[in-house]
Amino acid sequence: SPLDFMVNPLVSAADGALRQKQTGASEPGAFHRRFTMVAPCTKHLWVGFLDPNLTDEEIPKDVAEWLSDLEIDRISPEHESLRRAARVVLKKYISKDAVWELGRRPYHGKYTICVDDCQPQNPAHTSQVCPRYKGVSKFCRWANIRYAGNPCDFQHPPRMSPTIRAEYWMEDVPLRSAKGEELVSHFMQSAPFHNGTPRVVGIQSISNPILHERYEARKRYQDSKHSTAGTECELYHGTNCNILPIVYQHGLKVPSDFMADDRCPVSGGKGLSTSLCNNDCKFCTQPHQWNRCHMYGLGIYLADMAAKSHRYVSQPLHGRYYKIVKCRAALGNPYLVEGHLKKQDAMHDHIFCAPVENKIAPITKGQAWAREDNDTYYVKGLGGAARPGASVVNSEYICFVPWQVLPVYEITYELC
Repeated sequence: SPLDFMVNPLVSAADGALRQKQTGASEPGAFHRRFTMVAPCTKHLWVGFLDPNLTDEEIPKDVAEWLSDLEIDRISPEHESLRRAARVVLKKYISKDAVWELGRRPYHGKYTICVDDCQPQNPAHTSQVCPRYKGVSKFCRWANIRYAGNPCDFQHPPRMSPTIRAEYWMEDVPLRSAKGEELVSHFMQSAPFHNGTPRVVGIQSISNPILHERYEARKRYQDSKHSTAGTECELYHGTNCNILPIVYQHGLKVPSDFMADDRCPVSGGKGLSTSLCNNDCKFCTQPHQWNRCHMYGLGIYLADMAAKSHRYVSQPLHGRYYKIVKCRAALGNPYLVEGHLKKQDAMHDHIFCAPVENKIAPITKGQAWAREDNDTYYVKGLGGAARPGASVVNSEYICFVPWQVLPVYEITYELC
């Protein structure tokens, strides 16, 4: 495996190294966003910039104690990098003034944290462009989420996408050239595939300057926050051949949690499982269910073996010519998953890289789990010890930000 040379990603780096590099993550309440509530009342609260040392399991208790004078229906933890927050649903509505006063209430006796309205279709949000689109990342993970998390109700206009004006071009790589022979040789290492022996008939390089810039920016960010150069690999990705032009212009898109509807002018008629649309699509509304897919979350799946990615290639051209994409992948600091899922759908609804020790039965007793901010999942293949639906034979890598993956070669092949 290309990750064998790494220091075990489960061993945490020096405590606090990442927090010092992210505004608002060094301590509770270190950063405050503007109070935006415009509705007269709400029972949906966003409580942000909590103690950065809290785990997802500890957040509900921490917030419940802080809001002990209110009747709480449920608390959903969330985190982005090392920032900790929660969505709170109250049993009764409270006024805008009461929400404002909560923002002035001491937290852990000495901090003030952020409290704001997060009711569905929040009138303070629905008329505004998502701040994540206007920020450094140019990406909102919640834009195409309806069920697996808290949907973002800001606007996500295509014109704000950094790749809306991106152009790409492709150039032939001669199969008998040094690069061509290198690519073919590595591609064929895992042959034969499960349904035949591949024969490479063409290779093209893919160039997209805007996508390349987004990839390099993401890699620099990951290197900076971990104070060290992150892991980078060349990996394979298999997908629906009908959407490859979209992939080459806009990059690989993290999956939505709802199905593609054939009536949809964007996602319909392509043979897709998950929709390409955002959560405001009027057609694509049915939730995506676990069906031996997305075992480790709604992310971009990559493999170091062409045979594994080939299993996910669909809609071959003319029913004969398959296309697989070789990508550069900025894995950063991966989270090692080495074990069996306790339930088959235990991680299906993960929309970002988060600790999973309560969802995995490790194969090594006393295994230590990471508590720091990781960028990707590295799911180690267990070979003959793998269990169907609970673990994998061959390794796979899951990214949750599109800019972590850069398509660089398209390999066309047929099966003999």
